[in-house]
Amino acid sequence: MKNGAWLSTILLFFGLAAGLSPADAQATRTYVSGVGDDANPCSRIAPCRTFAGAVPKTAPFGEINALDPGGFGPVTITYSITIDGSPGIAGVLVDGTNGITVAAGSTDIVHLRNLDINGIGGGVNGIAVTSAGAVQVENVHIYGFGQAGIDFAPTTKSQLEVDNSDIVDNAGDGILIAPVAAKANAVLAGVTSNRNAYGLYVTTGNGAASASGSEFNGNTRGVVAGGGGLINLKSSVVAGNIADGVSADGAHSTVTLSDVGIFKNGVGIGAGGGAVISFGNNQNEDNLTAGSPTKTVSQQ
Repeated sequence: MKNGAWLSTILLFFGLAAGLSPADAQATRTYVSGVGDDANPCSRIAPCRTFAGAVPKTAPFGEINALDPGGFGPVTITYSITIDGSPGIAGVLVDGTNGITVAAGSTDIVHLRNLDINGIGGGVNGIAVTSAGAVQVENVHIYGFGQAGIDFAPTTKSQLEVDNSDIVDNAGDGILIAPVAAKANAVLAGVTSNRNAYGLYVTTGNGAASASGSEFNGNTRGVVAGGGGLINLKSSVVAGNIADGVSADGAHSTVTLSDVGIFKNGVGIGAGGGAVISFGNNQNEDNLTAGSPTKTVSQQ
């Protein structure tokens, strides 16, 4: 009797273990493929089909990798995770929704790398951040959205980092920094934000952005700080924007310029009522109207 009970316990244990769902045993690294299936465990030999299918099977601080180029659908991220589309470029093709929504915790860190995010003219935002400790966007191409390429509007203190990425041909802003309540800061390096409504727009005093080695060309407006926002622009080009290249809209808004080329805009430096501070080493040339900084300071 005792032996029979013991055998039953062993069989029950192994039976339960064999029946564990993928959600019960999240992996630190999961995979998606164009020929995958979301019913799979998202392993290398049995990948999932979409990012949305892979996220719940990926442990916090884990990573989702694309095994091949493909379209992997929209996704909402609610905790620390990395999505990496290499060795190819993984696609997110959407219509009528955001490409990637980040609604994570106030200390969570989200990494998005090597992605092609296409709104095909009807998508809402390419990347929409409503909450996170930090979001890093690296080697990502965002285009074709009805609103912003990146809509950074967190309700918690947060930082956005965008490196080596293109945000182009969106009906709204290329990069919109519009924090709801807490402080939000963006750091851009090697970013191209072209042919959008605004190339870079900081809307409130809770928002700040720094951009270096970047281009803001062919937009309706190039680089604009409004509502008390702050933008530091260094070693960048602002050219061919229909209205103004650089502007600080409102009395408490500030844009600082160091080694910035401002060319062929409707107005090089707009008179928006805020402060545009030059370090005296910029080029403001060949605009329909040049405009001028409100203050020039010496370099130290």
